[in-house]
Amino acid sequence: PQFLDDAKDIVIEHVQDALKKHCNMKVNTIFNGEFVAGDKRANKSVNTRNYELFRTYDLREWYERRVIESTLAYLEEFQERDSGWALSRILNLPVNINKYNPFREGCHIKLPREIMMKRAVVQSRDNACFAWAVVAALYPAERNAERESSYPHYEAGLNIRDIEFPVIGNQIKKFEHAYNISFNVIIPIHLSNQKRDKRVNLLYIEDDNSVGHFAWIKNLSRLVNSQLTKNYHKKYICDRCLHYFDSDDKLQSHMVDCGKLNDCAVRLSSDKDKWLEFSNPNRKERLPFVVYADLECVLAKTEEEKLYQHHQVFSLAYYVHCSFDDSLSAYHSRRSADCLTWFVADLKNLALRVKNILKTNVPMVNLTSEEWEKFHSTTRCHIC
Repeated sequence: PQFLDDAKDIVIEHVQDALKKHCNMKVNTIFNGEFVAGDKRANKSVNTRNYELFRTYDLREWYERRVIESTLAYLEEFQERDSGWALSRILNLPVNINKYNPFREGCHIKLPREIMMKRAVVQSRDNACFAWAVVAALYPAERNAERESSYPHYEAGLNIRDIEFPVIGNQIKKFEHAYNISFNVIIPIHLSNQKRDKRVNLLYIEDDNSVGHFAWIKNLSRLVNSQLTKNYHKKYICDRCLHYFDSDDKLQSHMVDCGKLNDCAVRLSSDKDKWLEFSNPNRKERLPFVVYADLECVLAKTEEEKLYQHHQVFSLAYYVHCSFDDSLSAYHSRRSADCLTWFVADLKNLALRVKNILKTNVPMVNLTSEEWEKFHSTTRCHIC
């Protein structure tokens, strides 16, 4: 902890210098240290997750939460999981800084014909397309919904003093808090954390140059109905997970749990990516013998200055499970300083017994007439 505290000002200074050149970045750190376990030594690294940083962010809070807490939590978990390893020496703390380009809305992009023909989306024609989409949702037009003149100007209808255009992803939350509105951007880029009385679904599309454009989804059912079913009846769609229902009652019942369980929206599969498959079907067969073992340790102090404690094993237990004969399953345990030696000797004896069991050919029981008929008529592999 002291090393990470001492490095705080240096890391923050470098990140601040980078933020002056690039408004948005993704940053992560790598803690490199030397670990020892008995006579063994190894260098190991702790990588923190890439985190988005903007000029307005509190870098000290980022360092405390994303660097110090994450690194210490991993080190503690690692030393508990891989018993015997202890941190001996700190090597360095590299900082990776990557330029970050969050999605941006841009100039007018012509919507694909299949979307335009559904008349389910309303779009504008300038860099403030996000604001126009919000205005269209808040003040829906009875006629000529595709014309900007059918709506009040966004500067008159919205408080946009703290909003910069083109809009980037983190500014959507400002709109949510300012107007108490839930925003869902489809295909899912932003998913509202709260379900408010007012909800706005936006479509976000990009051109070949990665320039983005927002449009208001006037009718979500009409937009995606052809992808869900061949009939043209209205579907009641959850704008959080995109599951659909035949009635509003079923949708309302679903939404009670959806907000609690689903932290992300469902992305529908395409025709090119609709099959799930796996290899090694033989691994679905149960192994004849499996050993489950666990040991307990105490932290014993040492006289070394850098390595002040180490794990000392004091008890061990294991369970042998046989999948075809339960009489061969057994549980064994030992509590003593030599429990590891005892365990290795037991495993060796077990391996010899299992080898003899598996080498012995046991005559197969004669099949009944029903079993023979089932064997000859089956068309599916019993494994896969």
